[in-house]
Amino acid sequence: EEFDPQKPYLLMGWQRMSELLKQDFTPYLKDIVPSLFVLIETIIKSYEKRQSSRDDDDAYDTQNALGENGETGGGEDGKLFHSANTSDSEDVSLAVKMLLVFLRESREGYLAYVEKTAEIFAYLLAKCKNDTVRLTAAKALPDLMAVLGTSNSDQKERVIVTTSNMFLNLIWNIYSEEIEAGNLSTYLTSMKGIIENSGRIMEPQQLSALNDNIMSALTESDRRKVNNEKELEEAGEEADEDQIAMLEEENEKEEMLHCEIARLIGGVFMTHQELEVDFARQLMATVLPNAITPKSSPKLQEFGLILVIAMCQHLGRTLIPDEYPKLCQLLMTFTVTKVLDVRNK
Repeated sequence: EEFDPQKPYLLMGWQRMSELLKQDFTPYLKDIVPSLFVLIETIIKSYEKRQSSRDDDDAYDTQNALGENGETGGGEDGKLFHSANTSDSEDVSLAVKMLLVFLRESREGYLAYVEKTAEIFAYLLAKCKNDTVRLTAAKALPDLMAVLGTSNSDQKERVIVTTSNMFLNLIWNIYSEEIEAGNLSTYLTSMKGIIENSGRIMEPQQLSALNDNIMSALTESDRRKVNNEKELEEAGEEADEDQIAMLEEENEKEEMLHCEIARLIGGVFMTHQELEVDFARQLMATVLPNAITPKSSPKLQEFGLILVIAMCQHLGRTLIPDEYPKLCQLLMTFTVTKVLDVRNK
């Protein structure tokens, strides 16, 4: 049945079997993965048919605007699904989560399906408006690139470069529209994993654009923190406990976001080393001094430490000989900080 309530339990059962059996489950993928593709594509085609009906008639009636089970089919911007969760988005999200498990557990056993999976993920990231679907797809991308890396094809390097850059561009497009710090951190983690599992995939011009995006991400995060602090200051004594707690939590999330940005930078340093020397020097001149001060919060100190470690490990004395002693000196300052977590790292 199209709306069989037992379907999610069956899907989750396959997922758990894969997690238990790992690569021993690979022979069964041929009976499962194609049906997941059909499930996702059927929902997409159903949406597109409804959307086409809306586009053909500006005076579409209420029924045309409704999705299956009477739920909204798409937003006014023409993107897939509504931002709120529906039965469609939940089914797609569950199917994508299953594909993630198969990618992670079967590895090279999933190679036969990786091209179609990449096509579906790219479509969802470009067209989908639902956060759950987009975040689930983004989490699967590092594993997809890892599976691509197991290929013996003569075209492997070209495919990896093309596919990884496509996904990075799609995620940055989503990132630029997102405002929730938790979601932003997920997208940053995905980009870091894509880069680390793909290797050297960017030319200097592409790296320059990526570095600009990273600096913009840091600037925007700082701006949101300042706005939260300003809102709290303006409220003064009238601010209630819930408002104070909410704004403080938002700023904590922004500082955690800084740490994810630093980890992304570390992934780029690891894979593109000598091409990132100038960017490392820019960070040392403009970013590190603000992160490593006596007044810095524990999370900002961690942010600075992640950057310093990435520079030492991946660039080192060979690529930044003049700056290396200063980085070592900074590491020494972290060993005596009052923040236990930072000292341990």
